[in-house]
Amino acid sequence: MSNSFSLEMPHILPSQAQKHVTHNEAIDLLDAIVQLAVINRSLSVPPAVPVSGERYLVATGASGDWASHDNEFALFLDGGWLFRTPREGWRTWVESEQILLVLAAGGWQEVGGAPAPQNAIINGGFDIWQRGLGPISGGNAGIYGADRWKMFSTGTASITMSRDPAVPNGLVSQSAYCQIAGVSPLDQVVVKQIVEQGDRLIAAGDVALSFWLRGPTGANISFGVDASLITHICSGGWEQVSTSFTGLVPLANGTCEITLLSDISLDGGYNITAVQLVSGPSAGTYQSRPAGTEETLCRRYFERLGGGDRQLGRTQNAFGAQVSLHPMVAWSTPKRTIPTVSVLGDINDGPQQSLGLHHVSTTHAIIDQQVPAFGWLDIDEMDVDAEF
Repeated sequence: MSNSFSLEMPHILPSQAQKHVTHNEAIDLLDAIVQLAVINRSLSVPPAVPVSGERYLVATGASGDWASHDNEFALFLDGGWLFRTPREGWRTWVESEQILLVLAAGGWQEVGGAPAPQNAIINGGFDIWQRGLGPISGGNAGIYGADRWKMFSTGTASITMSRDPAVPNGLVSQSAYCQIAGVSPLDQVVVKQIVEQGDRLIAAGDVALSFWLRGPTGANISFGVDASLITHICSGGWEQVSTSFTGLVPLANGTCEITLLSDISLDGGYNITAVQLVSGPSAGTYQSRPAGTEETLCRRYFERLGGGDRQLGRTQNAFGAQVSLHPMVAWSTPKRTIPTVSVLGDINDGPQQSLGLHHVSTTHAIIDQQVPAFGWLDIDEMDVDAEF
C-alpha cells in the first residue's frame, strides 16, 4: 500500500529517490488535515485568486478546478488544488458559519448544538459598532449604525442611532442598547436586519421574535418578520416584546428581514436591545454570545481595518523610477460575498487619498497604486462592505 489508510499520506518506499519530496508532501497533508478548519462549505466553484493554505469543503455541483470533487476537502497548495475524501468521524470548523461539524451517517452534522434554538440575529445586543458609536443620522436610502442594523427614515427631522451602556434590569449579560432619538410620526423610522439563510429558519415552521423595548407611553410601533408586522403599544418603561409567526415565505434571495420599529405614532426616543429570532413557537431567554464571537460574525458582513493610529502597512518602492505597487491586505474573516472596498492611504507621508484596487475577493484585496522612485506607500484605513 503506497498511502496511509486514514489520511492517505504517501509512504516512502524502499530504495526510493527524492525521499524528501514524499516526506514533505506527507507533512503538508498532516498539517492541513489535523485540526481541520475550512473557510466555507457552500462554494461549488473555486475562488478566483486562492491563497496557499486555504481549505474548503466543496459543495455539490462543483465545476472548474473542483469538477468531480463534490463533498471533498480541497486544499490549495503550491499553485494547485489537492483533494481528499473525508471519512466517517472527521471533524472540521467552518469559519464562515462559526460552527463545528462531524461527518456522521454520510453527512456533516453540527457538534454539540445547544438544546435551545440558536439565535439567528447577529449583534442583537448592539454591542458592536465598527462604524463608530454614533450618533449616526438616517435617511431614505438607509444607513448602518450598529453592525448589521440598518436604519431608514423619511421626513425632515434629524433621527439618530447611537449606543448607550444602560440596559434593562435583569439583562446582566448585555452591555448596550440601541438608542433612536429625534423621532417624529412623520419620519416613519424603520430599523431592520436582513438574516442570511432565513429560508432555513422559516422552513422549520414557527418562527419567534423577541426584543426589549422602551418607548413613550401609549406610542404605537410595528415590528415583525418580512411583511408580517404586529402592532405594539409602549408602556413607557423597559418591556420584553415577543410574538411568533407561521406560514412565512422567505425573500427571493433566501433571506428574511426583521423590522423592529415602524409606523411610530408618537414623538420621542426609543430604545432597543436583546433581539432574538429563533425557530419554534417561543423565543425563550435571550442568548448572548461571547464578544469575540459576535464581532467575528459581524465582520463577515462589514469590517473596518486600520483608522486612527492603526496603520495597516507600509510598502517601499526600491526602484529608481515610478512603479505601481501591489501590497495585499487580508480580511480577518472571509466575507459573505465579494465586498465593496474603499481604501485610504498616503504616499511619502503626503496628504491622505483614496487608493486604487487591483483585485478584491472574499478573503483579501490587492492594492494598485503608483509610487515615485524610492518612495513608500502607507495603507491607513479600509472599509470592507459585504452587507445586503
